[in-house]
Amino acid sequence: MENKIKVLSVLPVLGQPRHSKRISMLKNVGFNLAAVAFEREYLKGRLPDCEVTSLGKISHGKYLERIFKFLKALPILRKQIKICDVVYASNPDMAYISIIAGFGLNRPVVIEVGDLRRIQVARGTTGWFVRKLDLFFLKKCSLLVSTSIGFVKGYYQNWLKSSIKYLILENKLEKAFDEELLIKKEDNGKITIGYFGLLRCDWSWSVLKNLAITHENKFDILIAGYPVNPITLPEEAKEISNIKFLGQYKSPNDLVDLYGKVDIVWACYPFPSEEDLNWKWARTNRFYESICYKKPLIVLEKSGDEQSVLDYNIGVSVPKDKVKKVVEMLNIVERNQIAEWVNNINRLPESVYKYTTEENELKKAILEIIEK
Repeated sequence: MENKIKVLSVLPVLGQPRHSKRISMLKNVGFNLAAVAFEREYLKGRLPDCEVTSLGKISHGKYLERIFKFLKALPILRKQIKICDVVYASNPDMAYISIIAGFGLNRPVVIEVGDLRRIQVARGTTGWFVRKLDLFFLKKCSLLVSTSIGFVKGYYQNWLKSSIKYLILENKLEKAFDEELLIKKEDNGKITIGYFGLLRCDWSWSVLKNLAITHENKFDILIAGYPVNPITLPEEAKEISNIKFLGQYKSPNDLVDLYGKVDIVWACYPFPSEEDLNWKWARTNRFYESICYKKPLIVLEKSGDEQSVLDYNIGVSVPKDKVKKVVEMLNIVERNQIAEWVNNINRLPESVYKYTTEENELKKAILEIIEK
């Protein structure tokens, strides 16, 4: 019976590694998978390994236009929901349009949450309305999957007072990663910092650029991913001899080679204000990848990564402060300190960064909501 269960994955974009990873997990435990997705300019880090039906193209930031595109996609989405047994929505927006498109079809909807927007925890009328909307749709979902217990306890239970059944699936790496393939970085006498992924933090770029310029003989910077902010990053990098921009990469195929080229990983991301609880509750993808590939981390103070990095003694945290101050903090880091952090990473159990029992836990949770 399990092999006949068809799961429809509803994606806001193609290429997001977490979304594609979840599809692979579901396939691994015996479900049949199909996906529907909106198309837009995005890091093509990992494409889903199943049949994908397009829901149309959307643009970054054009939210009013996006609403119309969502409405236009409803008939296509409804057609796909009719031939599936359960809907797996990769974020709240996708869950909400799936509920609308699937009205009257009685398909259980799984909602996955990998981040929260500032507006969801905003004070005032707008925040109140958004939370009412969230709760309205959440009550129509059968299972909440979250990458962080902080999202569940901090927002869904504390703010929304929801008692929805939930499952925590941190954004760990899959079992398929073979650590025997790890590449040892060539020693050129300098410390190489890696900055990978969706490159959208102009403060991060300013820190790394200034570090490279002011301490040219000590640091190299290796950057790979999709530049968003600043969009001029690739051109600027060409002008600095000890910064190299590789362009986009594929996850997980290119990770061994990528992490093998660096000594330590920059895992700070744009968190515009203290009201943004998302960055305090969530761990970055870099946290799990860096530990898997035995690389220490540079993380942001008060972030979701900081406490674990300090507790495990596997890196350093920096404040979101003036660029010059952070640059001088990083200049204190020495190679013997990095070696100590690497030794501490080597002592960590696999369960910190790799999935162990999570695939079967997800399978069990989905079977339970189908059988209700």
